[in-house]
Amino acid sequence: MTFIKGLCITSIAAAMCITAGAAGQGDCPTGEIADCDGSGECWTEAWVGDTFCDGTAQQYGADLCCYPAPGGNDGGDCTDAECAPGAFACCTDQGCSEVTEEECAAQGGTFNAGVLCAAFPCGFLENCGDANTNGQPCTEPSTDGTTGCADGLCCSTVCLIDSICCEDGGEWDSVCVGYADTACGIGGCQPGEIVDCDGTGECWPEGWVADTFCDGSAQVYGADLCCYPEAGGNDGGDCTEDECAPVVCGDGICATGAEDPTTCPEDCGDGSECVTVTATNGDQDFDGDGTNDLCYLDPTTGVESGYITLTWAGNCIAETVEFAGLGTLGPGVYPSPLTVVGLGANQDCYDITLTFVGGATSDVVNGCVGCGNPPSCGDGTCNGDETFDTCPADCLPPGECPAGQILDCDGSNECHPDTWVTDTFCDGSDQQYGADLCCYDGGIPGSFDGGDCTAEQCSGGSGPVCGDGVCDAGEDETSCPADCEVVVVCPYDLTGDLVIGGGDLTVLLAAWSTADAAADFNNDGVVSGGDLTLLLASWGVVCE
Repeated sequence: MTFIKGLCITSIAAAMCITAGAAGQGDCPTGEIADCDGSGECWTEAWVGDTFCDGTAQQYGADLCCYPAPGGNDGGDCTDAECAPGAFACCTDQGCSEVTEEECAAQGGTFNAGVLCAAFPCGFLENCGDANTNGQPCTEPSTDGTTGCADGLCCSTVCLIDSICCEDGGEWDSVCVGYADTACGIGGCQPGEIVDCDGTGECWPEGWVADTFCDGSAQVYGADLCCYPEAGGNDGGDCTEDECAPVVCGDGICATGAEDPTTCPEDCGDGSECVTVTATNGDQDFDGDGTNDLCYLDPTTGVESGYITLTWAGNCIAETVEFAGLGTLGPGVYPSPLTVVGLGANQDCYDITLTFVGGATSDVVNGCVGCGNPPSCGDGTCNGDETFDTCPADCLPPGECPAGQILDCDGSNECHPDTWVTDTFCDGSDQQYGADLCCYDGGIPGSFDGGDCTAEQCSGGSGPVCGDGVCDAGEDETSCPADCEVVVVCPYDLTGDLVIGGGDLTVLLAAWSTADAAADFNNDGVVSGGDLTLLLASWGVVCE
C-alpha cells in the first residue's frame, strides 16, 4: 500500500493554486481567496475553518489570519498568538534579519513573508567563487591563502555570515569551513535536508529517514535514501534489503530517475494498459484494531478525515491525480495501490482522473468518501447523489455553471473556469486539457477559445494530426517530434531578462520548499536543492 507523504486537503488545493498562479491581491478565481500576506497567492476558501491553522508562520504555505472578517484567525483555526505578526526574512543592504513586516518597512528593507534567513533570500555575491580558478572546496581550508570557494551559493552564504572569508586580506580558513559545514549542508543541500543516494544531487527532508515510508532504490516517492544512516542504512530501517537492492529492469517496479518507458518498457509502460482504475473506501485499518476504518486518523493531529484508495492493474506509475472540483496532486510518483488521505470531514464523491508516466490518461472513476456526515440538502454544496431535481437549493440546473465558470462546448454540461478562455492554452476539440472551449471568442469576434486555438484545432476532434503545431493527446516526442519537441528558449531564466544570474536565484529562493512549477526545474514537485544545482550550473549564461 502506498500513501502520499504528508498529504492533507491543504496540499491538494495548494498544488492547484500554485500551478494556476495569481494575478494579484484579491484577484482569485471563484472558490479561492487571496493570501493575507499581500503576496497575491490564491488558496481554496475551504481552508478557512478546516481545523488546520494557516497562521503567520505559514506552515501550510498560506496566511489566512484575516479571514473571515471580522474576527479572523483563519475562521477560528488559529489562536491570537498564531496570528500575531510574524518575524520573517527582511533584506537590506546589511543583509538578512528576521523582523516583523512593520519593522522591515522602517528599515527600508524588502519583507519576505513565510521565509526565514536560513534560506538566505537576499541575493547572491556574484564575484564569490570567481577567484577560485583552482577549484577550492568550500569544506576545506585554503592552502594558498585565497578567499572564497568554488561553490558560488555556499560561498555567498558563508560570506553573508562572515565577510572576511571573501574580502581582500582575508582567507578561507577553518572558521569559514565551519560556517560552510553548518550553513551549506551535505552535498550543497539546505540545512535540514540530505542528498539523494543515487548521485543526482537532489535534496530531500532529513525527516524522511526512519519515517516508516520506504525511500528505496525504486524511488516510489522520488528519493533513494538507502544510504542513511551510514551505519545500517536502508532509509533508517524503513526499507528491507531487497527494497534497497540495485534497480533491475524486469523486476516489475518502474524506478523513478533510473527507468522509464524507453529504457525499460517491461517495468514502465506508457500507461495505456492501466486506464481502468478502481476507487474504494473503507478498506484500510489505520488504527490497527483489526477492523477497517471509514476515516483516516492523523496520528500527529488526531484529526479524522476521509480517504480514497485507487488501484489499477499493471506496473504503471501515475504522475498526477486530479480530483474534479478540488484540485490536482502532482507532479509526483504514485504506484498502485494509492491511498489519498485528508479528503475532508464530510461524505462526498469526486470524479478522479490519473495521468501516467508515458502520457496515457485513465478513464474517469468516481470515488466516494465514507467518513463524516452524509450530504444534506441545503448545506450549500451539490454533492453525493444530489441533483437539481432532488436538491435545487444546492445544485444548479443542467446547462448552468457557478459564477466564474463556463460550459464545455461539447454538450457534456461540464463546467470550467472562465479564465481558461484567452489564457494562451488551446482548449480545442481534442480536449488535451480536458475541455473544449472552441465556442467562446473571449470578446474577439471570429476567434476560437478567445484566440487560443486555430480553426483547425477546433475542427471537431477528428484526431491528432502530426505537424499541426499542437502536441495532442496520443502524440509525444517520439511519435511526433514536429509537434511535441520541447524547446526551452532560456532555461532557468525566472526574471525574463535572458540572463541566468542573481535575480533568478532570488526568485528561486523565495519559492523554496513550495511546488512553484516555474522554479521546479527538475519537476520533482518541490523547489529544492536539485533545482538550485541546475540554476547554478547555468550561472552567467546569456540567452539569445
